[in-house]
Amino acid sequence: EVRRIAHRLKNTILYLGARPATDAIIHVESAAKSGDAALLAPAMRSLEQELHTLKRALTPYRGQSATTPLPANN
Repeated sequence: EVRRIAHRLKNTILYLGARPATDAIIHVESAAKSGDAALLAPAMRSLEQELHTLKRALTPYRGQSATTPLPANN
C-alpha cells in the first residue's frame, strides 16, 4: 500500500518540479518496494521534511487561479 501511494504522490511532485521532494519520494518508494522497515522510517521522515518545505514554498500561490498574477520575487 505504501508503495502504491508513494508512486501516486511521486507523479504529483514530479509535476511540480520539486527536486528535493522528488528524491525523497523515490527513496520512500524504493524502501517500500524492498519491504525493509529500517529503510522506510528514515525515508518517510525525509519526505515529511521535504513536503513541509514544499508546502511553505507553495503557500503564496494558494487560492490563485491561472489568471491571477504571481507574487513578486523579492
